[in-house]
Amino acid sequence: VFEQAYPVAFQKDNKRFYMVTNKGDDRDLSQLVLFDPITLKEELVESDPMNRVDFGDAVFSDVSREIVYTSYEDDKERVYFKDKSYEADYHLIKKELPGSEIYFARSTADERHWIIGAYSDVDPGTTYLFDRKTKKLTYQYKPRPNIPVKDMAPMTAIRYKSSDGLEIPAYLTLPKGVAAKNLPLIVMPHGGPWARDSWGFNSYAQFLANRGYAVLAPNFRASTGFGKKFINAGNNEWGQKMQDDITWGVKHLVDLGIADPKKIGIMGGSYGGYATLAGLAFTPDVYACGVSIVGPSNLITLLNSIPPYWESIRKVFHLRMGDPGTPQGLAQLEKQSPLNSATNIKAPLLVVQGANDPRVNKFESDQIVVALRDRGFAVEYIVAPDEGHGFARPVNNMAMLAAAEKFLARHLGGRYQESMKPEVATRLGEITVDPASVELKK
Repeated sequence: VFEQAYPVAFQKDNKRFYMVTNKGDDRDLSQLVLFDPITLKEELVESDPMNRVDFGDAVFSDVSREIVYTSYEDDKERVYFKDKSYEADYHLIKKELPGSEIYFARSTADERHWIIGAYSDVDPGTTYLFDRKTKKLTYQYKPRPNIPVKDMAPMTAIRYKSSDGLEIPAYLTLPKGVAAKNLPLIVMPHGGPWARDSWGFNSYAQFLANRGYAVLAPNFRASTGFGKKFINAGNNEWGQKMQDDITWGVKHLVDLGIADPKKIGIMGGSYGGYATLAGLAFTPDVYACGVSIVGPSNLITLLNSIPPYWESIRKVFHLRMGDPGTPQGLAQLEKQSPLNSATNIKAPLLVVQGANDPRVNKFESDQIVVALRDRGFAVEYIVAPDEGHGFARPVNNMAMLAAAEKFLARHLGGRYQESMKPEVATRLGEITVDPASVELKK
């Protein structure tokens, strides 16, 4: 059972502290409470007024030491003000920045001047300075000033039912300038899997929408933020009901006429890479191609290669994924490993790996590449010798995306950019691996 409790701030009398907790059979969603460490008693402060999601955040005034506002991450962020003067300022700023979500980031010691962050689904962010006395809002900078905001594609929150009726919260980004009908679709499951997708600016979704694809970013059972029942529903369900939550999103968009059932791709990193391999192996008729980025192919070898700094949470993996120390758990993990169903894969696959990945060892990608190669099956492989769990160097990312968009265009029919900077083209040549050269070394 996923239960947690963590402190947030001391109450101003310093006798009790604010704590976020979901502990107890009577709680599904986490709540904000005041906790007395002497008596061990709790007093409920707040839970989601709409009873939909876990408690999100509380922003405190360092001057009054009272709560300014609380927030909840639902389809979009919801904010509840406790301080009316801040609420008035919030609405004043919202009026000046229509279409933007805003938040109070940092302040001067007297809390007269605040750094304000503003963002949206089409804008990665702008930073302002706000004077609470004069009510003047002053532009500071854009971290990514070259993003053409007017050309970006809106992101919409959607919901659909999975195979067993569980409601799945997801996000859909549609390409601009074309009818939302019979589009090629790319599904992008998030990593973790104990994390979540959120509304806001998503670079990958924007890139792919620009190339003509509808992009589905599904949450799924085991995603965080939607309560204990939702996350616990993912226990032991890798590649099974967790995968259904993704597959039924594809069915939903096909049924609506938005997605072309013959042009469905899946692409993701880490757990999203696993979901890509699982999608191709366990539902081979759904996908026309896949891009697996640092995705595990064999859950047994994945659990056997947990890095030392993850040792303390090995028990969590065994609880949530399956315990390879038991016959039942071992059989389950073997069944859920895409490598063991590689003969079912019939869609082209691009595998991307960092050679120094401590979480998803290179062996995970090598195994699936060799399994497909030995079938005489078309598989492409990119390995960056200077990367770990995901790519950090811009030149490596550019090279990988140049290869990925060409791969997707070939199999799904979207647009791609043929030209690239010389250093990117050079790097792509350096990190592209011939599958025939891969040797399995544990």
